[in-house]
Amino acid sequence: MTPDMVDISADASVDMAERHFYAASMDYVYLIQEVHERKKFEFVETLLTFIYAWFTFYHQGYELKKDCDPYMKDLQQKIQKTRTNFDDFSHKLKKRMSEVQKQQDEPIRKNSKGCREGYLFLLEKKAFGTTWTKHYCRYDKETKEFSMLPYNQLTTKSLSQPDTMVLTSCVRRMSDSIEKRFCFDIQLDEKPGVVFTFQALSEQDRKAWMDIMDGKEPTYTTPANNINKIPNSEERVLDETGIQFLKKCIEILESRGLEEQGIYRVVGVNKLLNMGLDRRKSEKLALDDPLEWETKTITSALKTYLRNLPEPLMTYRYHNGFIAAVKSESKQTRINDVHILVYRLPKTNFEVLKILMKHLTNVVAKSDKNLMTVSNLGVCFGPTLLRPEEETVASILDLKFYNIVVEILIDNYEKIFFNEPESTSPKSEQTHTVNGPNNAHVHDRH
Repeated sequence: MTPDMVDISADASVDMAERHFYAASMDYVYLIQEVHERKKFEFVETLLTFIYAWFTFYHQGYELKKDCDPYMKDLQQKIQKTRTNFDDFSHKLKKRMSEVQKQQDEPIRKNSKGCREGYLFLLEKKAFGTTWTKHYCRYDKETKEFSMLPYNQLTTKSLSQPDTMVLTSCVRRMSDSIEKRFCFDIQLDEKPGVVFTFQALSEQDRKAWMDIMDGKEPTYTTPANNINKIPNSEERVLDETGIQFLKKCIEILESRGLEEQGIYRVVGVNKLLNMGLDRRKSEKLALDDPLEWETKTITSALKTYLRNLPEPLMTYRYHNGFIAAVKSESKQTRINDVHILVYRLPKTNFEVLKILMKHLTNVVAKSDKNLMTVSNLGVCFGPTLLRPEEETVASILDLKFYNIVVEILIDNYEKIFFNEPESTSPKSEQTHTVNGPNNAHVHDRH
């Protein structure tokens, strides 16, 4: 199954779940409303029945009943009116539910005319990074006027006027160029050269906005010898500059004590990586000032560098081997098999992994203050250090095993990185392919 098929299948599942959620939520609202409305007449009807029976049984109350007749008739009319309103309300609500369900099931139709309005999230650059703010946007296809008004939860008597500008272009945002899904870029005539990035509420919503704005697909510039691959501008190489940047980040983090809560979990502004990997700027880069370079910014740069390597640190060749190793029922077997595979990594990868694991053991030692346990670090670094060459449904299901591999490396740091493995072949190789097509037991790091 290709990544596109996985995305299509996942989107279909999300759409189906969303339809079920809408149907269930509307049924729930209907039942709640029905209970409240029934209170208004069922209890009173019971009471009225009791009063009629009481007067019938006690003849001596005839005169009293005669006095109460006007009130009872008035009450009966009100009950009848309430019941009629309830039936009318139920009919309208069911009709509206069917209309909403129909809208969910209908495919997106091309907007050839008219306008569109709804909520979008705008990417805004602040002094200390970027943030997504909710706006109510409207676009008129005939005049090409695009207006947006910041969303405000507070109710005020006077609302600010929306910013209205003329649309110049609309382009879908490439998925691998931003951390958010359903994004698109627009340019406005009043602000030439400025690109506004918006996030829609869903893929369906983005298609509808791009449809009415005559949106275009992004242009990919690929080299002639690799025309099928879309280049990633953030792809990094495991070279001397990168390793020195990694060491510098770790040194600064450990000098700060590693006691900040949520270290490696809290996401920072990703503005450090390009400077740290630039040979001309890396030597002058000073990370000592915590006001200029926050801890979360440094940890984000470190993880981003490792995540965007062209090949993961633990390599594609041994990916299946690591997964097979941690699926073993015996804990000792899991540790031994991971130990053997680590020593088959290329020498550079082994040394970088050793530096990183030493740092993570220091982080775990302060877990009483930073709240980063071994399992938390496994979640943070599992998908960063291990990833399959081709993403399939099976590889998605194996995500939990990535975390276990990292946990074993942290828990057994001294044994794995300072002692040679006892054997040369993992027991898991009996049922899983570890070394690729050649199946050669070679210690690559030597």
